[in-house]
Amino acid sequence: MNYNNIDKKMAKGLNLKQTVLVETVIENGKTSINIYLNNSRRRSEAFTEMYQGAFKPSKKKDEVQKSYRLLKLTKALDEIGSKGAKEGVRFYQSEAYKADPEKPAKEAPETAPEAPVEE
Repeated sequence: MNYNNIDKKMAKGLNLKQTVLVETVIENGKTSINIYLNNSRRRSEAFTEMYQGAFKPSKKKDEVQKSYRLLKLTKALDEIGSKGAKEGVRFYQSEAYKADPEKPAKEAPETAPEAPVEE
């Protein structure tokens, strides 16, 4: 699955209730956080669609340490606070991102044309 880099502002405009995959990477003492979005409704959906296959946690002997968690986007945003890309926080949106289903718009009640007033 391919992911495109997006900014934090764009990520905040997406479904905040979705489950996201949070990747923490520690390399040469520097920590960076990558948040992957594909609009998963449930934790199990995020696990099967995002985590399995594409992402593997690192072993203790690996030079680059990677760990993964599944969180709701709101909790992930609260956790990182005001940090942005300069502080090592990046957001990635899946090319297969499923947009929220649109709610049918409520139709305005039809008003009857006004009858001319006779005097």
